[in-house]
Amino acid sequence: MPYPTRNRSRSGFNTIATLLCAVAWLCSASRSPADVITICTFNVYKLGAVDPKYEDLEFGDGEEIPQRILNLADVLTVDRFDLICLQEVYAGARGEAVIDDLVQALDTRHGLRYRSLLSEHIGRGLMPEAIAFLYDPAVVRPLPVGSAGQKTENIPIPGRDLVKTAWVAGDFDFTLVAAHLAWGDEDDRDAGYRQIREILTDPASFSGDPDVLVLGDFNRFGKGFSSVDFLDHHPGEFFVPNIQFFDPAVHERKTVTKSSITGKGVPDDDPQLLSTTVAPNRYVYDMVLFTPDAAEEYTAGSAPGSLGVDFGIVYFDEPGRFGHQPGADSLGHNELKEAYSDHRPLFIRFFTDTGNADGETPTVAATTEFVGTQSGTRFHLPGCRTIRNSVITERWATAEDALADRRACGVCKPLQNSGL
Repeated sequence: MPYPTRNRSRSGFNTIATLLCAVAWLCSASRSPADVITICTFNVYKLGAVDPKYEDLEFGDGEEIPQRILNLADVLTVDRFDLICLQEVYAGARGEAVIDDLVQALDTRHGLRYRSLLSEHIGRGLMPEAIAFLYDPAVVRPLPVGSAGQKTENIPIPGRDLVKTAWVAGDFDFTLVAAHLAWGDEDDRDAGYRQIREILTDPASFSGDPDVLVLGDFNRFGKGFSSVDFLDHHPGEFFVPNIQFFDPAVHERKTVTKSSITGKGVPDDDPQLLSTTVAPNRYVYDMVLFTPDAAEEYTAGSAPGSLGVDFGIVYFDEPGRFGHQPGADSLGHNELKEAYSDHRPLFIRFFTDTGNADGETPTVAATTEFVGTQSGTRFHLPGCRTIRNSVITERWATAEDALADRRACGVCKPLQNSGL
C-alpha cells in the first residue's frame, strides 16, 4: 500500500486503510514523503470528447464542471501525485478547456493547486490527440526542452508522436517522454517501440540528461501486434517496476486473469503485476520504463520494487482496494470508461533529496573503495541498495579517481558517508 496522503478532503477514504498505508510506508522507507516525487500516468478515455460541454466551447464561465471531471479529480487525489501525465486528451482548445476544468476541480474539491501543460497535437486516434501534464509547483517544475524555450516538444514518429518534457524536483532532474502509441497500424506501433528502445538505450544522443523516463500507453496487445518485441529487453539495460512486462511466459496474453497466469512465475499469481494496456477487464494500466541513471533515484533502487510501495495502481473500480470510488464497480465496461476511463492509473516514486544535483562538484573525501556497474554513470559505496541486484564491474581506490569517471550516487552518498 502507498504511504499516507496529504490532508485531503475526499470523502470515503477509509480510516483503517489510511492507518495500514502509514504502517506500510514506515516499514518500507526511512525518508519522509517530502523527499519523494510520485509520478502518475493515466490514459483517460477520450478526455474532452465525452462530455457535450466541450463540443463547441461556447459555454460561459459559470457553467458547471461535468460529473466525469469531478470523478477524475477524486481518483487523482487518493495519493500524493506530484506529476501526472494524461494521455488521450483532445488536442487544442477543447483539451485546454477540459484540463482547466480538471485543475479547477482539484482545487475546489480537494484544495490542490496544480499547474498544467498541454502538448501540441500528436496525431489522431479516436480523436485529434494531445498529452497533458499536471504538476504541483511546490514539488516539481518544468524545464525548457525546445529551441524556443517551450516546455513540451513532439518527437515525430509514425502514428502518434511522443512528447518530450524535462523536470526538476529537489536534486532530481530528469527527462520524461510520454507515449500513446498507435493502435490500428502495426508498422506505426513498431516504429514507436523502436524509438522508445533508442531513447532508453542511448539517452546521450537524445537528451543531455542521463535520467530518462518513458511512460504512457504502449497499446502492447492491440490488434494482436507483437511490437513489444522491438524493445528486446535485457536486465540492467533499462528498468521497469513490473519486470513481468517482458516475461515471454506471460507477456503475450491479451486478457489477463489469475487462472491464466498461475504457475507462470508471477509473484503471488497476481494479475496486477502484469500490464496488457488493452483488454476488456480491470487489469489495464500504463507503464513506466527508465534508464539505469534514473533507477538510482527509484525508491527501490534498481530492483523491480514492491507493488503498493515503490509503484502502485489506483483500483478505482474494485471494492476494498486502494483508491476505490463508490459505485464505479457497478458500472459496465462502456459506462465505466465514460464515467472514469478504461484504464487504471499507475504511479511510481523517486527520491528527490539526493544531496548531489547534476553538474554539482561535491566535496572530495579522502580514500576508500568505491564501486560501480558497467552501464551506470555513478559510483557508490559497497552495499548501496541501488546496486544490490547488479553486477559490480568497476572499482576505484580514491574519490578523485571515481569523480574523474562518474558522479556520486545520491542515495548512498559515498563522499559524505565514506567515514573518512
